[in-house]
Amino acid sequence: MESELVKDNYSFDDLMKVIEKLTGENGCEWDKKQTHQSILKNMLEEANEAHAAIVSGDVDAIIEETGDVMLQALFHADIARRAGTYTIDDVITVLAKKLVTRHPHVFGKEKAKSAEEALAFWNEAKKKEKAK
Repeated sequence: MESELVKDNYSFDDLMKVIEKLTGENGCEWDKKQTHQSILKNMLEEANEAHAAIVSGDVDAIIEETGDVMLQALFHADIARRAGTYTIDDVITVLAKKLVTRHPHVFGKEKAKSAEEALAFWNEAKKKEKAK
């Protein structure tokens, strides 16, 4: 196999390049044909497999299955990128903003003295967010 994308270790950017290669002009015909709808069931299947791996406590399985869940999210982002509707950067931005706003006890002036208080701050921030 000759490719700059064949390596022993990968970064997030490398992973995105692999996905873009798979769905690009000279990529995989199956991958290129997929839509949000055609791979919808895969998201649930991979989440269930990740759940089973976590319950089992098998670290290697957890690594593999959480990677498969991540692939589903990245695959959806790549489908959207090719359609011009959104990018992985949009997904990352929305997620990071959510994490910051739902943790006012970390990124704001609030202080949580326990995990229960931290969860209460999360739930209150989520309620305010959803009310908008």
